Amino acid sequence: KKSLKAGLNGSLSTNGGTGRGARLGGGGSMNYRSDKLNVFGNYTYYHQNLKSSGEVNRLFADGTGNITGRSLQRDESSAKLRSSNFQAGLDYTIDSANTIGFVASGGDGQYPDTQPGSNLLYGADGKLARNAATYIFGKEKWEDRQYNLNYVHKFNGNGHELKADIDYVTHFSRMNQDLKTTYSDASGSTMLSKSERRGDLPSDNSIIAGKLDYSLPLAKNLKIDAGWKGSKVKIENILRYDTLANGEFVADLASGNHFKYREEIQAGYLSIKKDWGKWSLLAGLRGEYTATEGHQIETDSLVKRDYFQLFPSVFLSREFKENHKLQLGYSRRLERPGYWDLNPFRIYDDPFSYDEGNPYLRPSLVNTVELSHAYRSAWFTTLTYSKSTDVISQLIGGDASLVYQRPENAAEFVNYGLSLTGTLNFTSWWTSTQFAHVFRNEFKIDNENVEFRLDRTSFTFDSQHTFKLGNNWKAELNGIYKSKMSMGVYTMGGYYMVSGGFQKSLFSEKCTLKMLVTDIFQSKKTRYETDYGGIQVSGLRRPDSRAAVFSLSYRFGSSEGGRKSNNSGADDLKSRF
Repeated sequence: KKSLKAGLNGSLSTNGGTGRGARLGGGGSMNYRSDKLNVFGNYTYYHQNLKSSGEVNRLFADGTGNITGRSLQRDESSAKLRSSNFQAGLDYTIDSANTIGFVASGGDGQYPDTQPGSNLLYGADGKLARNAATYIFGKEKWEDRQYNLNYVHKFNGNGHELKADIDYVTHFSRMNQDLKTTYSDASGSTMLSKSERRGDLPSDNSIIAGKLDYSLPLAKNLKIDAGWKGSKVKIENILRYDTLANGEFVADLASGNHFKYREEIQAGYLSIKKDWGKWSLLAGLRGEYTATEGHQIETDSLVKRDYFQLFPSVFLSREFKENHKLQLGYSRRLERPGYWDLNPFRIYDDPFSYDEGNPYLRPSLVNTVELSHAYRSAWFTTLTYSKSTDVISQLIGGDASLVYQRPENAAEFVNYGLSLTGTLNFTSWWTSTQFAHVFRNEFKIDNENVEFRLDRTSFTFDSQHTFKLGNNWKAELNGIYKSKMSMGVYTMGGYYMVSGGFQKSLFSEKCTLKMLVTDIFQSKKTRYETDYGGIQVSGLRRPDSRAAVFSLSYRFGSSEGGRKSNNSGADDLKSRF
C-alpha cells in the first residue's frame, strides 16, 4: 500500500484554440495533507464560441395520405458558452477508525444564443405560399451549489466499515427567449406582416439526499453489503410568454404555465458476494418506494403517483484454465425521466414549431441479461439482451400550421448486442485499443391510435492508437465510425470522425504540452428521419465539432496523490436536471 506524504501539491493549466469560434479555458487545483487533515480545492473556467447550422424538412398528410402541406426550416446558431466550476473541502481523520469530511462545489454559467432562420411554407398544391424569417435570441443562465457531509467508520482493517453521506443541492436556471418573425410572399419581395413573442422561463430546484452503506466481510471469501438511500426533490417553474398585439405586449395565457413537482424516493439494498474455488457469485436485491406529485397551477391539474418495486440482480462468474473468465448476469432497473422532460414548458423554434415536456411521464423498466468472456484481462467479448417497457421517446404531432415534439411513454424497446473490446501492442512504441459493437434495436408502439415499428441492425467501431516517439514525445490517433441506427421513432444517420494530437513532457514530466485536433475532416454531422403520425421529417445538424486546441499544464508539490473521489447520494439525481 502506498503511503501518502504530508505536504502541498497542485496543478495549473491553461488552454486555447479555435473551432468556428475561439475556445479558451484554464484552472488549477491544490491539495494540502498533514497527519490528520487533508484540505483540497480546484477551479476551472470555460470560454467557447460555438457556431452550428441545420435544416428540417417536414411533409404533412391527412388520414387518407393526401399531402396537406410542406415546410423547409433552416437556421444558423451562434452561441457563447461561459462556465466556471469549483470544489473545496476537507477531510479530518479523528483517529484510526473515524474520518469526517465536508465538500462544497458548484458552477455558474451563461449561454446566450442567436439564431437567424427561415421557414418556407408550401401549400397542398406544392407551391410556395410564404416565407417566415425568424430571428431568435435566447439567453440561459444557471447556478449550481452542492454541500456534502460525509463520514467513514472502519471497524477493522479488513473492509468492515460504515459510510454515511448527506447532501443538499440547489439548482437555479433562467432562460429568456425573444422571437421576431417577418412574413413575406412567395417572391420574398413583399412583406405581409410581423409578429413577436418573448418568453421568461425560470426554474428553481433543490435536492436533499442521504445514504448509508455498510460492508461486512464474514469470511475470507464471503462479504455482505447493505444500505439505505433517501431523497427529496422540489422543482418549481413559472413560464410566461408575451406576444405583440397592436404595438403592445400582452400575456399569452395559452402558452404560459406554473408547474410544481415533488419527488420522494426511499430505497434499501442487500448484496452478497461469495467466492469458492474458481466460482464467484454476486447477488443483490434493491427495494424502492417512490412518491411523486406534479401540479400545474394554471389549470389546477394534479398528477400524484406512489409505488413500490423490487430490483434483483445476480452475476455468476467462473475462471477457466489460466487466462479465461466467463460471467453471466441479470439485472432489473428503472430509467427515470429527466426533470426537464417532466416540465410542461414550451420552447419555440419559430411560430410554427415547439418542444414541450410531459408531466405524466412514468419511469421506464429495463431487464438486461449479459454474457461476457475475458481473456488475459485484455480482450472482452460481451453478448447482451435487454427489454424495456414504458420507454420514453420523443414523439411528434400537429399539422402544417403548428407542429410539436413531446416525450411520451409510448413504446417497447428490445436491444440485442455483441461487442468486442481489446488491447493490442503492435510494437514497443505503438499500442492500441479497439472497440467493435454489432447490435439490433427494435422499437414498437401499439396503442389505440398508432401502430409503429422501427427495426435496424447497426455497427459501431472505435479505434484508439498511442505512439511513443522518443524524447518524451507521444502522439495519439482516434477514429470512430457509427452506421445508421434506430432511436425511438427516428432513424439516425451514420458518420465517422477522426481526431489526433501530440504531447510533450518537460521538466521531469512536471510540465505537459498538448496539441489536439478533434474531427479533423469535419465529418460528424447529425442526420435523422422519421415518418410518424402523418408527418414525414428529415433533418440535418452541422455541429461545431472541429477544433484545434493547445494546452499547457504544470504539476507542483511534494505530496503524492490527493483526495479520493466520493460518490455522494445526490449524483444520480443531479444528472436528471
